[in-house]
Amino acid sequence: MVMKIRSIYALIVASLLAMLPDSVQPSQQLRQERWDDWRFTYDHVMLIYGKAVDENGKPFYMVKNSWGKYGQYDGIWYMSRDFMAQNTIYLFLNRHGIASKLRIEN
Repeated sequence: MVMKIRSIYALIVASLLAMLPDSVQPSQQLRQERWDDWRFTYDHVMLIYGKAVDENGKPFYMVKNSWGKYGQYDGIWYMSRDFMAQNTIYLFLNRHGIASKLRIEN
């Protein structure tokens, strides 16, 4: 199924794979256009819990959807790095997920 997201398309297939077409490169300009016309919101949370690589070496993130367990893979999605770069607003990290030399300790 191809789902229109503003002026760009994301490919969502039965295996719950989310990615941008090769012709679309994530950019701040595209992100800003979607934000300015109120078609982009930050009202959904997902847990990124791992990384994967497809047979062509394209990187993906393994994501658990906050909607719960559904579908063939119990709510698990594979999202391409470009898809994440285009659609992610903010990240929460456990401080131990950051290299110790970069952490600010209290």
